[in-house]
Amino acid sequence: MKKGYICKCDKCGFKTKEKNKVCPICNTQMQVLEDKALDLNPTLPEKIVNDNHENIEMGYYCFKCRKKMKTKVCLDCNNVGSLYLEHNDKKAIIKRVNRLTDVFDNQEMDVILSELTDQEKVYIYHNYESSYRFFYKKDKNKSLVCFIFAIIFYLVLLDMTFNMKEQDIIFMSYVFNAIGNWFLLTLSTLGIWYLIDASNVEFMKIPIKVGIISLIPNLIQLAICLAKGLDMKIMLITGFIALFIGIISDVIYTIWELKHEK
Repeated sequence: MKKGYICKCDKCGFKTKEKNKVCPICNTQMQVLEDKALDLNPTLPEKIVNDNHENIEMGYYCFKCRKKMKTKVCLDCNNVGSLYLEHNDKKAIIKRVNRLTDVFDNQEMDVILSELTDQEKVYIYHNYESSYRFFYKKDKNKSLVCFIFAIIFYLVLLDMTFNMKEQDIIFMSYVFNAIGNWFLLTLSTLGIWYLIDASNVEFMKIPIKVGIISLIPNLIQLAICLAKGLDMKIMLITGFIALFIGIISDVIYTIWELKHEK
């Protein structure tokens, strides 16, 4: 997200520097605004006090002793507790849910939101089971791996393409050339995606969509080669044309996906 812009929830007012279409606290639509996010510490305190809470309770839960506590470390077993929120005889262990709405209904959420402070919302936001997805935006290492394997697979399959030609198995040259182009295009595009939004690659269907989009021009090129019986030179030229069309298609899809996501 651009510098100086934040996501703000229309309902509970939660603000975050990370791009979220839906509020991670109350599951309501968020808007992108030019504003400053609250500079609050996400580190859980050693002790939680509920002086301002009338209908809700926050604290830590020790799984070993199976008890609620106010201190972060259990005094009986010395284990670190997990943040919980309790209301109306319902308890949400924050690290075991993805949203508070997984446990509480709409009426209960209204009560909870009326009592949660901005700091407490930050504690919850940073300790969900899937909180790491909110902050997993770029992965340079995986991007580099994608680019390296794209080149390796392409060169290996290109070598196999020429070997098949020397053995007069020309139709296998067509196949290996198409597969090599597909690997090069798909892995390179995923490498770029890892630099844009790694969480989408890991948790959404981006790899499948990219793979299908990259496959279509290469399948068409393979079908033309098999039907026409093209020689190696023309096959390589049509392969580069298929690569170019695939690149354009992946760029259009990436732009569309990013705009649609906003």
